[in-house]
Amino acid sequence: MSSAAAAPGVAVPVKARSRALWRQVAVPSEHGGWSLTAEPVVLGLVVAWSWPGLAIGVAAMLAFVARTPVKIVLVDRWGHRWLDRSRLAARIAAVDMVIFS
Repeated sequence: MSSAAAAPGVAVPVKARSRALWRQVAVPSEHGGWSLTAEPVVLGLVVAWSWPGLAIGVAAMLAFVARTPVKIVLVDRWGHRWLDRSRLAARIAAVDMVIFS
């Protein structure tokens, strides 16, 4: 049995929980979403390279990557709660926006 699928009442190591939480908060879970976002950008840049096209592509990837943590923060704030995942999602969203900006 893996540590992520431990039985109820069994302690899960902190490292395993934090990694699962990190993935849950930071990585978009939509199947095919990466491809639906990146392929048109790459194709457009291959067909007609331009700096504005690159900027639009970077903005599209930022929107795709930052949507999951921003959504978690907004949903938790709407529900009047602030959890560990909320703090982590806020940090990840801020880092995403700083890196891609």
